[in-house]
Amino acid sequence: MLVAPVTDPRNVLDIGTGVGLWAVNFADAYPEANVTGTDLSPLWDHPVQPNLRFQVDDCCSEWTYLEEFRERFDVIHMRCLFGSIADWDQLYQKCFEHLVPGGYIEQAEMSIIPHSANGPLPHASIFRQWECFWSKCSVLTGKSWFISETMQESIREAGFVNVCERRFRWPIGTWSSDPKLQEIGRWYREFWESGMEGWVMALSTRYLGWTASQAHAFVAETRNALSDETNRVYFEL
Repeated sequence: MLVAPVTDPRNVLDIGTGVGLWAVNFADAYPEANVTGTDLSPLWDHPVQPNLRFQVDDCCSEWTYLEEFRERFDVIHMRCLFGSIADWDQLYQKCFEHLVPGGYIEQAEMSIIPHSANGPLPHASIFRQWECFWSKCSVLTGKSWFISETMQESIREAGFVNVCERRFRWPIGTWSSDPKLQEIGRWYREFWESGMEGWVMALSTRYLGWTASQAHAFVAETRNALSDETNRVYFEL
C-alpha cells in the first residue's frame, strides 16, 4: 500500500483518489491518521471510517489547506495521474510546501512505453502504435503521458531529498513463469480490455481527427494482440 518508510502518519492526502480505494485501505490500516482523498469528481461512496473524508478539489488550482489552518501532511500519495496534469513542477512544489519536515511524497505511475521479453517490439506492433498515440496526445493536450520517465528528476528538483525509484514489470497476460506475475498479468490484461475504448475514443476523435469507426478498429486490433501471448509484452510501473 505504501513503500515509503512511514511509521506513524497523522495527516495524509491522496490526490486523484478516484473511487477512494487506496484512501479507504490506508484509513483502515492507520486508524489514528486523518486521511483526505481528493478528485475532480465525486466518484466515491460515503466513507464509514471516522478518520477518512473525501472532497472535490483540483490539485492544479491553488491549495488552501494552510490558509484554512489545517496541519501539513506527513504523506502525500498520488497514483496514475499521467495525462491529467499540465504543470507537474508546480504540483510537486505545492506538495513540498504542504508536507511536514521529513514528510513523504509517494507516486505510482505506469509507463506507457511497451517492452517485450522477446526483444525490441517492431514499429508495426499495435503496442508501439499506442505509444505513438499517447505521444501525440501529450503534445496536443499539453498534459504528458510520460510522467513515469521524468517524475524522479522533477520531484528532486522540487526540493525533495533521498528520492528513491523502484520499477516493477507488469506483463499483459499469463505468459510469465512466475505465479505472482501471472496473476498481475491476468488483471492487467483485464485492465486493458475493459478500459481501452474509454482511453482512446474521446482523445482520438477530439484531438487526432479520427472517426468513431477508426477508434473501434484500433481497439479491435489491440484486443487481438492481447489474446496473442507469444508477444510477451510488458510495461513498467
